[in-house]
Order: sequence, then structure tokens, then C-alpha cells
Amino acid sequence: MTAVERITFHPGQQEPPACFALIEGWGRPEDTEVWMKDGQARLRIPAPPSGSAYLVLGLRAPAAPSRRGLTVMAGERVLGRYHVTGPTTRAIRLPAELAGTPEGLVLTFLAGDGPVNLRFAALQPDHPAAPPPPADDDGSDRALMLRFESLGENCEFGLVQRAYGAEPIGLMRFASTDLRRLLLALDGGFAGIGAPEALTVEVSKDEYMVSDRVYGLHYHAWVLTRDMSAEEVHAREVRRVPFLVRKLTEDLAGGHKIFVRSSRGIETEEEAYALVPSLRRWGPNELLFVLQADAAHAPGTVERRAPGFLVGYVERFAPGENAHDFLAPQWRAICRAAEALVWPAAAPADRGHGTPRMAALRGP
Repeated sequence: MTAVERITFHPGQQEPPACFALIEGWGRPEDTEVWMKDGQARLRIPAPPSGSAYLVLGLRAPAAPSRRGLTVMAGERVLGRYHVTGPTTRAIRLPAELAGTPEGLVLTFLAGDGPVNLRFAALQPDHPAAPPPPADDDGSDRALMLRFESLGENCEFGLVQRAYGAEPIGLMRFASTDLRRLLLALDGGFAGIGAPEALTVEVSKDEYMVSDRVYGLHYHAWVLTRDMSAEEVHAREVRRVPFLVRKLTEDLAGGHKIFVRSSRGIETEEEAYALVPSLRRWGPNELLFVLQADAAHAPGTVERRAPGFLVGYVERFAPGENAHDFLAPQWRAICRAAEALVWPAAAPADRGHGTPRMAALRGP
């Protein structure tokens, strides 16, 4: 079995892939999902691998009521009970005794408050827990921030780390790239990045910006035009990027960090989940995906959606015209909550005082 067996729905698709089957109780698959006709439906999934595994479901509660109860069963055995609010991701642990059924496993979905839509289903093998972080943690906010590494989208989390005195060296700390290219980079081992012909240097106002043509990374060089020429910046980046790639791949293989990606409505939770199997091919990694809080999810909170997949919430992100106007205490809160979920034994009872070093926010 590959790392993830997955069913998705696409425009014009009449039936799901052969490894999954909508047995009864479902409507006709639509552009991105299939809906339950009433309160009960059955889905056949591929045989779980030997040992325990997880079934990860992309779900949506349509219309009112927006909060719906869902129970998933295998025969008479209840595998999970959930409340579904809007588009969300939920993981169901499939016990080892359910493995070894070549014909697959039939699950029953019971929705008590109205039908729930199915957007995707994926089988994810169980992975070992992330190894404990290094023992040199002094309990400070700076040490907390160093346990996390940005996977781009923009530079907000990199600036949050700076606010708490952490200055990690990272390929994507102040970089942006779209999700599709990030997946290509992770799955391709970042091959080709940093080649002289792949890097371009451009002027933006009075500073240089660097772009990578292979995976679409776009990032600040943190060099003013009066201090270096574009040719000098290019030569520096050709030397620097391969080092940053080696460091990132070592961190991915080590499993000692939580990787962070945020979304201002560009990427959905289920789209971000696609990063999890790519990250876990490298090692027992965890992804913290950060969204804007809503009525069902309070700012500063984190929920585990699936093995290796955490979703956190902030009240708002920094506006585009002022990248330094972020809510540092809420970012600290979700980092602390994520740390407690991934390393409960290692998380200090309290870290620092939660006040960022505001002097560090004056500029990059």
C-alpha cells in the first residue's frame, strides 16, 4: 500500500476510484463532493494495512443546522463520533484487528442532525510519534519558537519568531510559494533549487527580492540596493540556497520540529492536509495549519485533525500593507498548544510571560 490511498471528487467524475465504493445512501457525485441522501450511508474502503491505520475524511455540513453529528461504524462497532461544522477534516483510527480483509471494509455513516457531505477519504498508515525535542530547552518563548519551522505562504510566522527573540535559519522562513509547488518540492527532494539559472534577483522599491523558477519560491534577500549589486546578491544566493535546502531536509528527516503553514482563505483545510503524507515520507513530522478563527473555533486554540495534522486559529492575520501588524500573543498561544499536543511530556507548565520583544517588530 502506498502512503495514502485517496478518493476525491472532480467535475464530470461519475464514480470514485475502484479502491473505494459508495455502496448505498449517497447521491450522485458532484464537482467536489458527494452528499448523503438521508441520515445513513455506507462506504467501502480498501483493506487497511497490517497494524493500525487511520481513515481521514474531508467533511462538510451543508446549510442549517451548521453543526451536525456524525457516527461512523464498522458493523456494530463504533469507530468515532464527531460534530461537523462547515468544511473540516476528521481522522478515524482503524484498529489492527480490522486489517487483513482483502475485500475491504464497509463503514456505515449515521448523521443524526441531517446529511453530511463527503469531500475526500484517505487511508493513512499509523506512524511512530515524533521524537522528543532536544533537551536543551530552557522553557523560554524563544525556545518554543525554535521548535517550529515555516513552510511559506508568507513571512508572518517568521516575523512572529523574531518577535520572541528566535532567529532560525530556514529556506522558507520569509518565503512564499503556492501549495502545488510546495508539494512538488517536498516530493522531489527540492531537486534543482538554487541552480544559477533557476534564481532571479529583482528590485522591489529599495531592496532585492529573489525568485526560484523551479518551485516558485519568492523571498526577501534582506539587502538594500545601495549595499550590493544584483549580481552580488545572485552569487550569494547560489551559495546560500543549497545550504538551506540541506538544513531543511535534515529537519524533515529528524522529526524534531512542527512545520507551519497559514492561509488567508487561499487554501482550505482539506487542501492543506495533502502536505501531511509528503511531510511524513521524510519522517514523523507534524503540520500546524493556521486559519482565521470563527464562531466555532476560538483564537489561540489548536485541534488535532489527524496524525501529523494540527489546525490552529488566530483572530486575524497581518494586513498586506503592514506585515508587522500581527497578533503575537495568539501565535504564541497556538504554538504552545501545538507543542502540548505533540510533546505532552516535554511541554513546560508555563513558558515565559507571553510578551513579545516589540522592539524587534520595527523592521525585518
